[in-house]
Amino acid sequence: MISNADCKGQSNYSKALERLVRGLDFRDAWDATPVRIIFNHYTTKGASHIDRIYITENLKRTQQGDEAVAAALTNHMAIVLRMSIDIPCVTRGKGYWRMNVSDLREPHFQHRLQEAWETWRRNIKYYRNRALWWCRYVKRIIQLSFNRESVDRRRDRAEI
Repeated sequence: MISNADCKGQSNYSKALERLVRGLDFRDAWDATPVRIIFNHYTTKGASHIDRIYITENLKRTQQGDEAVAAALTNHMAIVLRMSIDIPCVTRGKGYWRMNVSDLREPHFQHRLQEAWETWRRNIKYYRNRALWWCRYVKRIIQLSFNRESVDRRRDRAEI
């Protein structure tokens, strides 16, 4: 603990934790009540609660609220922090691709994807891990396959 308010009886003060919190300039994100009478760690010489949630000052500024909720399979409460984020929404347009899911209803296209999947799986051995294989190889081929299918469907409609 780094505060006497966090314990009762013999203090369980931690210099290492205090250095870490102060060195990284952390803030406690959850101060539910100033006086806490329930503890979650008991020893023969005292009790303390371990319910600090440390975040940076930048994250603390984005915090919108917090609440304690019952958590399954434990006697502790779960803490829910609500944060605001300043990330632009993904929009459609140049540079973005959207899968035409109606292509998946075509049996011949489904069959081609299933056959291609076996080929794609064989190429996993050329990548360091599955994430790289998926991001650098499979996603691109899926996009090309759907684009090719869309072009073929437009061509077929134009011929009719």
